[in-house]
Amino acid sequence: VILNLSLAIFNLVPIPPLDGSKILFQLLPKSFSNLEKLMEDYALIFILIFIIYFSQYLSPIIFYLNKIIIGF
Repeated sequence: VILNLSLAIFNLVPIPPLDGSKILFQLLPKSFSNLEKLMEDYALIFILIFIIYFSQYLSPIIFYLNKIIIGF
């Protein structure tokens, strides 16, 4: 359960090519297309930076959802 939750939450991070970026850019106005292009060009760098510096912020979310799903 934790592995699946981890993959699902990570996939919702708004960095291209992850699904969270597709959701984000559908909600933003078209004037942000330059930002979208920039993020797509440097996606690997952004993903590596996220994994190194910000992935620890996903752990509380994952364990909270795990508690809700499993029930204890």
